[in-house]
Amino acid sequence: MPSCDDCGVVFESVPDLARHINKWCPENNDLKRKREKEDEDIPLKKSRVDEIDTEEGEDMAFVKLAELAREANEGVWEEKVNKYINGNMNKDHARRKANRKLKDEDMDQFLSRYSTLVHYLLQLQNGTLHGKVMKKITELVNDDMDYEKAIKVAIRKYKPLLKSI
Repeated sequence: MPSCDDCGVVFESVPDLARHINKWCPENNDLKRKREKEDEDIPLKKSRVDEIDTEEGEDMAFVKLAELAREANEGVWEEKVNKYINGNMNKDHARRKANRKLKDEDMDQFLSRYSTLVHYLLQLQNGTLHGKVMKKITELVNDDMDYEKAIKVAIRKYKPLLKSI
């Protein structure tokens, strides 16, 4: 299975790896560890529920979890970079070496966060209130409302019930 040489993520196919490297890999920008969203990446209006590109949505969720994992290790990463720079290593090489050294820790953080997310999703999956919220979001999106607004409207509608939990 192909994997990203920079961040270590494993993919099912070479095209998936190429897409990751070109668009999502947090290692692509050595000057900043966090991926910056470009204006062109943000659609003006989201797709309808039946037209969702689940693979892209899944990619974005995994990218966000990876960003959170890297943020959790940011302090340790900065310490390593400073240590390597103080040892007469140039800045770019120090950053790359720190990235390699923290690959396992970043993956542990990612897996821990993903595990927690799956746990919560399993709890919500059969929940009555969550089902109502999701049904309302689906109705609103199918009526051509964008996702962000549909989520806000649905949560606002069920706010009293959510507060009572």
